[in-house]
Amino acid sequence: MSKASSRHALPSAPTHKWQRVVAAYASSRFYRQGLDLLTALARPRLLDPELYGVWTLLKVIPEYATYHHLGSRTIARYRIPHHDARGERDAAETVASAAFSQSLATVLVLSGGLVACAAALDVSIEFRVGLLAMAVLIVLQAVYEFYVTLLRATQHFHLVTRLQYIRATAGLLLTVALVYSLGIYGLFLAVVGTMAILLVWVSRRFRYTPGWRWDARLMRDLTLRGAPVMAMGLGLALTSTVDRFLIAGMLGTESLGYYGIATLAFGFLSQAPGAAREVVEPKLMRRMADDPTAAAEQYFLRPTVNLAYGMPFLIGPVFFLLPVAVPVLLPRYESGVAAAQILSLGAHCYGLIYLLRMMVVAQGLQTLAALLMPLGALVSLGAGAAAIRLGYGVEGVAAGSVLALVFLLLLLLTLVAWRLNPGPPRFGRHVAGIVAAIALTDTVLPATFLLARRAPAPDWVSLPLGLACFTVVMLTVWTAASRVLPLLERTPRLPRRRMTDNDSQQ
Repeated sequence: MSKASSRHALPSAPTHKWQRVVAAYASSRFYRQGLDLLTALARPRLLDPELYGVWTLLKVIPEYATYHHLGSRTIARYRIPHHDARGERDAAETVASAAFSQSLATVLVLSGGLVACAAALDVSIEFRVGLLAMAVLIVLQAVYEFYVTLLRATQHFHLVTRLQYIRATAGLLLTVALVYSLGIYGLFLAVVGTMAILLVWVSRRFRYTPGWRWDARLMRDLTLRGAPVMAMGLGLALTSTVDRFLIAGMLGTESLGYYGIATLAFGFLSQAPGAAREVVEPKLMRRMADDPTAAAEQYFLRPTVNLAYGMPFLIGPVFFLLPVAVPVLLPRYESGVAAAQILSLGAHCYGLIYLLRMMVVAQGLQTLAALLMPLGALVSLGAGAAAIRLGYGVEGVAAGSVLALVFLLLLLLTLVAWRLNPGPPRFGRHVAGIVAAIALTDTVLPATFLLARRAPAPDWVSLPLGLACFTVVMLTVWTAASRVLPLLERTPRLPRRRMTDNDSQQ
């Protein structure tokens, strides 16, 4: 194969143990979130309020532009490993090229629309330049996200992990240096420059150049199949963000500012579950074609039950640390501590929903799930509005959001159980164990915290003791549960069982 043609051939998947890959990828996500937080704090410190308001409006554009592919890139992430597992390399590369072509075509239309707006609208020079910068950014972002989709589909998570470190580090350094010297124009250069750096690096390391393939029939098929999957993501995003619109509309922006502490805590706790899904998902899609029962057990049920019992050991420290850290680091936001603690409990369900989504897609239930997912947003909206009217404020809204996530989790568990019936051995027992882990966490953690707060000792003494008690209780629960749940590890750690020969080959 010539060097030119090899650039259009998808690289083979490396053979790394998925448990180690999950740990490394999760670490990179935590690193990125930490530096992204510093970057987010640097922007308002270096810009005056008016210019920061301009940026606040403009940054919505790339956030919404991520959905420009209309689902084609989403389904390509599932189709590529499926074809690859069957040895259908040409089919996998055809899907990749078609998804890239459609994605690039649609984003170029959006970019042209932004250029036209910049020329036609009567706006400030800063906003006009910002629109032009966003027109460039969304094109670079589309190509970058396509590369990341291929990296995940072909299980090159070691490269995705490095990209997380590069993106966070470059974003912070460029923002501080360029905004300090050039103001808001430096900020535009920083976001575009960061994306350009990422594209140059990944194109050199992955050594794959997507080809242009305008296959209308395949593109239509990818869109029709991918749209429900994308709609599932939108439904989950709506469920987890409608609380902010509710607070802004009924309580005002000041209350929403306090609630920002809750969203920071929630986002921090959501990193590890997302990493687990992205690493395990391609393996599940590969094995489903050969042995659906074994695939469901190894790559869905095992990670899900271990995550259900492992998440409390992440949520607990955050829950107990918030009342101590926020008054010291962000004293003006102390009013949001209680809401942050409540919402942190919802990260438990959110992480499990992430894993359930991949099984829903593997079972072909994405269309039904996409139709049902908006119910979560309605539950959050209704419960939150009722809580506000009863006088519970942002804390009540946070509780409504948690209730909505519990509802979605139970809904998706029911769908998966229905389709998998009878499913892997002892499937029902493990599902009951997952629900029990959530119920215990949501009762034991607040109860332990309240008891610690009532102890006749200062917080810096009582809260660490309370956290220690909670940890002991959950360790005891884990040990007891592992005796009746064969897929649950004996101790709270990432599974270390040896992979089978079939796994290592994939």
